[in-house]
Amino acid sequence: IKTCAKDTIRAAFDGVVRMSKPYYAYGNIVVIRHANGLETLYSHNFKNLVKTGDVVKAGQAIGLTGRTGRATTEHVHFETRINGQHFNPNLIFDLKERTLRKECIKCTKNGSKIVVKTQIPDNRIAQNKK
Repeated sequence: IKTCAKDTIRAAFDGVVRMSKPYYAYGNIVVIRHANGLETLYSHNFKNLVKTGDVVKAGQAIGLTGRTGRATTEHVHFETRINGQHFNPNLIFDLKERTLRKECIKCTKNGSKIVVKTQIPDNRIAQNKK
C-alpha cells in the first residue's frame, strides 16, 4: 500500500502482537494474531510502535511507514494469513473504498494447504430467497 514517509500504520482488528522486530527482507515488521487463526502482517516500517505481546485494538497506531528491508519506496507491505498461509487481503478488505467487505470467508483444508474463499452467510442466503 503506497504511503508517504512516516504515515501512521493502524491495526486492522483487535489482537495480540506476535512479532515486532527487524526481520530480513521485510525490514521492521509487526505481525498481529487475531481471532480464529487470522494474522495480519505490516512490514518495511520506519518504526514499530508496539512490542511483542502487546494487546492492540482495531485502529490503534502500531507503526510508522518506511522503506526498511528490501523496499525502495515508502509503503506498507500488508499481508493476511490463516494458520501461517497467505491469502488475498482483497477477500476481506475493499482497499479502494477503505472498508471491510460484508461477505464471510470460509477456510477449508486441501491437503497441506488452506483454501480461502468468500461465502455469503446462511442468513443472507435465506433473505435473498424471500
